[in-house]
Amino acid sequence: MAKKRKTSKKKKDEKQEQSVFWPMTGAVVMLVLGLFALLGGFGAGGPLPTGLFKGMYWAFGWAAYFVPLFLFYLGALKFMDEEHKIPLEKLASSTAFLVLISSWMQVVTVTQDASGTLSGGNGGFIGQLIGGITLKAITKVPASIMFFVFSVLALFLAFNISPKIILKLKDLFKPNE
Repeated sequence: MAKKRKTSKKKKDEKQEQSVFWPMTGAVVMLVLGLFALLGGFGAGGPLPTGLFKGMYWAFGWAAYFVPLFLFYLGALKFMDEEHKIPLEKLASSTAFLVLISSWMQVVTVTQDASGTLSGGNGGFIGQLIGGITLKAITKVPASIMFFVFSVLALFLAFNISPKIILKLKDLFKPNE
């Protein structure tokens, strides 16, 4: 009878060490892109930062000024996480905030002429898309309230802020006893 060949098996408990070079490189790239976007927002830094910001402005409109903040935040999260990954809920809530605030900027700044045609707006492509669809279903005031409230909730989720903090604001108006 033939003998079985012994094979060396890796223990399942052993974890292979993964290089942290690429995740850290991604975090540094996010921070540099955030810096370039910030410089481009002020018209400084040369053609690359200004072109980068123009692209963000095309996509998000006035909400493009929030993009560097979230690039810095997500890059810092990637540095601080043990696995050097951005938590999915932070990435999703940050993206949702940018989309919702862009839609809010579009809805707030759009004008409607006598025939009911909407024109203008500063929400960029994404704001025009989502804000325009929403304005076909509801009017400007409820749409702006809806987008503002949802964007604040997405911001709270992104930064782990409890919505209970809004209830504590009423204490500011109480007289001191």
